[in-house]
Amino acid sequence: MFDLSDIARSGFSSISDPERLALLNAQIAYAAANSPYYRETLGQIAPLTALRDITCLPFLTPEILRAQGNRLACVPASEIARIVSLQTSGSTGAAKRLSFSREDLEHTVEFFTEGMGWLCAPGDRAAILMPSPAPDGMVDLLCRALRRMGAEPLVFGLRADMAALGQELLKAQPAVLVAFPWQARLLALLCPNLRPRTVVLSADYIPAPLQPMLRRVWHCAPIAHFGMTETGYGAAEEHPCAPGAMVLRRDALVAEIVDPETGAPLPPEQPGELVLTTLQRRAMPLLRYRTGDLAVMDAEGRLRRVFGRLGNPPFFYELQDRLCPLEWLYDYAIRSGRLVALAALDAPADSGALLSAAAGGVEVELRRIPPSEATLLQSGKRLDSASLY
Repeated sequence: MFDLSDIARSGFSSISDPERLALLNAQIAYAAANSPYYRETLGQIAPLTALRDITCLPFLTPEILRAQGNRLACVPASEIARIVSLQTSGSTGAAKRLSFSREDLEHTVEFFTEGMGWLCAPGDRAAILMPSPAPDGMVDLLCRALRRMGAEPLVFGLRADMAALGQELLKAQPAVLVAFPWQARLLALLCPNLRPRTVVLSADYIPAPLQPMLRRVWHCAPIAHFGMTETGYGAAEEHPCAPGAMVLRRDALVAEIVDPETGAPLPPEQPGELVLTTLQRRAMPLLRYRTGDLAVMDAEGRLRRVFGRLGNPPFFYELQDRLCPLEWLYDYAIRSGRLVALAALDAPADSGALLSAAAGGVEVELRRIPPSEATLLQSGKRLDSASLY
């Protein structure tokens, strides 16, 4: 059912650069006219003549977002449908507060409807293995989109009893799974007979070996999705017929990759900080928002990889890439400088030594368990992904 022409027809990917420039200038003018913060920082800014001129705008940082709060809003409180407070991991200061209008939420439903339309058909079941539903939250909006297109959402939430969850999924036989990457990996190890047609991997770093593994075990099309609360939950999605990069939601966002230290633009294929600008946000536009995420974008403007927080050392991701192919390893976590691992009963005799070597010689606490006791140690949510919901 996958058709590459879906991308060409896509409303959020086929929009031209002149159309995007018009949306960008309209968003800037709207923000400057209606937001006290942007009125002070932008003043009487002239319309941009090219998308690359976006670099003349000042950055918006999470610190500014926390400090300015409602001064970023462009609509009165009566027009705000949802407010999300995000507490940065490890921070005890003020939370970031994001406001969404009913139109903003509807735009997300439209994105999910089109994006899921690439992957499932009317009558399909879609199992959602994400933390569940606050009203107007990501799961709720995704469910609305699926129902709108005639598919049936099955909300399982983020579960620890993975063996039991696998049996429930075998009975439900969903065509599509939406899951955290390491959650999908553990399910594939426990339930190799599950046959989803598509697996949407989202909300965390996707280890490089994971998608080939899922193709081999489940004979499915695993695709990557990236979104943040700040982007209205959706930002970019891989298409099954064009793997390797995520198509940006071009009608809603302009993406840049900049040097984390200097803020200077970086060329394609060079990793740097992901900066996003909204194009059609009504309640709280974000102009050149520094996400704090390390990412790579290609020459066609697609997101090639999104790693996660800039503060995480490269080894943080390299370790996931090294451990993902070890199919006798159910899950692991780093606790107090030790690697705690859950392994299959028939794991190699030198499993502990192998894990220690992969993790740079750290002490390993290895627990051999039967499949029925396999659980997530939350290693699939190493990044601050809880803030997405």
